Amino acid sequence: MHNPISNSKLGAGTAPIIEMRKAGGRIAIGSDGSSSADGQNMFETIKSAANVHRVSHCYEDWILAEDALSMCWNGGAAVLGQPVGKLAPGYAADLMLLHTRHLFITPKEQIAGQIVHSELGSSVDTMIIGGEVVFTDNRFTRIDEAAIHAEAQEILTRIYRGMPERQRLFAQMYPIFRDLERAVADARLPFTRFCG
Repeated sequence: MHNPISNSKLGAGTAPIIEMRKAGGRIAIGSDGSSSADGQNMFETIKSAANVHRVSHCYEDWILAEDALSMCWNGGAAVLGQPVGKLAPGYAADLMLLHTRHLFITPKEQIAGQIVHSELGSSVDTMIIGGEVVFTDNRFTRIDEAAIHAEAQEILTRIYRGMPERQRLFAQMYPIFRDLERAVADARLPFTRFCG
């Protein structure tokens, strides 16, 4: 599972996706949890997966838009072992429809690049899961969005009320975490980098 945004935010390094692809590995793209990625926008995650390796690899090895979409759809299906990721008999009828009033129409040869590099979700018009429309006309059909937002705000208020105490405890524990990171870095374990 390639979680490029949370790995970047946490300073956890960059997974060797280019090398894994060359070795025939199956790679899926994930957003990780909200505590380490701050959001689960898959458009943002796909774009990051396509771009994050460009600073350290030659053009010939870059992950192109089609590759990033394939990691999302086909890689996700392979890792999950589920009949998802394509339109075919026996596969789940999971579809996302993008409206052209927001998505720029480009030649079909460029549409993957348009979706990967320019779309962040504003074009989503309809979501179908298992053949059922769950989002259309900019609203969810099966949930009370206002009630969920209100509940989430209550939870956030409760969590952040205790933040000063958690920050105080973290400050006490930080030297232990720092020494642990240094020990791991000294052992030269993969995907580890310590600065400072």
